[in-house]
Amino acid sequence: MDPMYLIEKKGLYYRPEAKGYTYLKREAGRYTFEEAAVRVGPNGPDGSQDGMSMWLQDEAPEFSSGADQITRQEEFIRKRVRNETLDEAAALARHRYKTWHNGSGVSCDVTACAEIARGLESLKEEYPTC
Repeated sequence: MDPMYLIEKKGLYYRPEAKGYTYLKREAGRYTFEEAAVRVGPNGPDGSQDGMSMWLQDEAPEFSSGADQITRQEEFIRKRVRNETLDEAAALARHRYKTWHNGSGVSCDVTACAEIARGLESLKEEYPTC
């Protein structure tokens, strides 16, 4: 698969399909080299056009260069709340439903797994990179 790129303009990443901007890498659009080079302009990946640049997906920072400290703290809190929510859901499932040990881990009954899966799916909508 060809490497994918993120586009940054004046401190913000382009969202998917260039529909808006975000400070967060996880919300940023991914573009082929050709798509990104066209949007960045004739200077391409080595030069700036109107404050634009492109990043290889794996090298792009978690936050765009325009992200302030408050944005970074809010994202940290979101991640912490998400992790605590997942931990609470797992603890609830362990206490509310029957579990059994199979030698390599713990599994839950079908009902519990379905409910947990629905809960995790709703989290994925809010946090698509989970």
